[in-house]
Amino acid sequence: MEQIELDNILYGILYGTYYVNYNNIKYSCVPNTLQDKYEASVIYNQVMQDIRYEEMLTWEEAQRIFELTGKWTNQDEAGLKDLDKMVENTKLQMYLNYTNPISVEQLRKKLKQIQSGIMKSNQTKYKLYHATKEAHAENTRSEFLIAMSIRDNCGNKLYNIDSFWDANNSLIQTVLEQRPIFHMDKIRKIARSEPWRSMWIAHKGDAIGSPSVDWTEFQRILCSYSKMYDNVYESTECPPDEVINDDDILDGWFIKQRKDRDEAKQEKSTDHHFGSHKGKGRQELFVMARNQDEVNNILNQNDASGKAVIETRKQVIRNAGSQGVKEQEMPDVKRDLQMQAVQEMREKLRR
Repeated sequence: MEQIELDNILYGILYGTYYVNYNNIKYSCVPNTLQDKYEASVIYNQVMQDIRYEEMLTWEEAQRIFELTGKWTNQDEAGLKDLDKMVENTKLQMYLNYTNPISVEQLRKKLKQIQSGIMKSNQTKYKLYHATKEAHAENTRSEFLIAMSIRDNCGNKLYNIDSFWDANNSLIQTVLEQRPIFHMDKIRKIARSEPWRSMWIAHKGDAIGSPSVDWTEFQRILCSYSKMYDNVYESTECPPDEVINDDDILDGWFIKQRKDRDEAKQEKSTDHHFGSHKGKGRQELFVMARNQDEVNNILNQNDASGKAVIETRKQVIRNAGSQGVKEQEMPDVKRDLQMQAVQEMREKLRR
C-alpha cells in the first residue's frame, strides 16, 4: 500500500495540475508560469506600497513589541538557536551510533522532543506575524498565484493581473483548502526510490518535462532531494543503505561530513598563517582577532591538550579574583618548569 501511495504522490508532483470542485463545478489548477511569478512579485510590492501608511504593524515593529513586552526576547532567540544546535548534535549522535538500534531509538525520542520545543517556540515567535503588513502582502501574492492557475472545464484562464482584484475570493479559498500538500519525508523517500530514481538518473531535471523556471514548489523540492542523493551515492565515503534510508541518520552523516570539512579547512588555514612555526617547539602563538567569531575560530585551532590548558588557566584566574596571578604560577607553566629542571639535572649527571 505504501508504494501505491508514493507512486500517487510522485505522479501528482510530476503532473503539477490538480483539480478542485466548487459549487458542483470542476476546475483545474495548472502550474504557474514565469510570468505569473513575476507579476506576483509586482503585486507584493504594490500591496506593501499601498499600505505603507496604514496603522498595521510591520514585522520589525511586531518583533520590537514582543521584545519590549517580554513575550519574545533576545534570550528566547538565543534559546531557539540552542535548540537548533541540539537537533544537529542529536542527528550527529544518531549517525555515530547507527549500528546501535537501542541508542538510535533513544536519540530519536530526544530529537522529537527537541523538535516539538522548536515548533512551540516558533508559534510564540511568529504569533503576531499574521497581523503584519508583510503577512498581508504575502497572502495577497499567494492568492494571486492561485487565481492565475485556475482554469475552467474548457481550459480557459479565469483571471489576469488586472481582473485579479475582482476575483471570486470564495473560489480562491476553496482552491487553497483543496490543493494537495506533500510531506517532506515522503518526497525524500520518492527521491531515493523507484520508479523516480531511474527517471532521474536517465534525464535528471528534464524528467519533469518543463523548464526549471516553470517548476512547481514540490517539483523543485523533489529535484533538490534527488541531487542530494546523487551527492551521497557519488561520495568517496558513501554511507551504507541503512544510513541513506533513514532521514535523521543521513542528516547526521551530512553534519559529520561538514564538520570534517570545516576542521580540514581550519587546519589548512592554520598551516597557511603559521607555516613552519607550527608544531616546532613553539608553546604558544598569539593571533589578533577582530571579532568574537575569529576568537572562536582561533580557539578551535587548539588540540584537546591546548583547550584543556586554556580552561585550566581560566579557572585559576577566576579563583585568584582581583589579586591576579603570575604566568609562572599557572599549573601548565609550573609543570613545564619542573620538567625543564629535571631535564637539566639529568644533563648535569650525564656530564
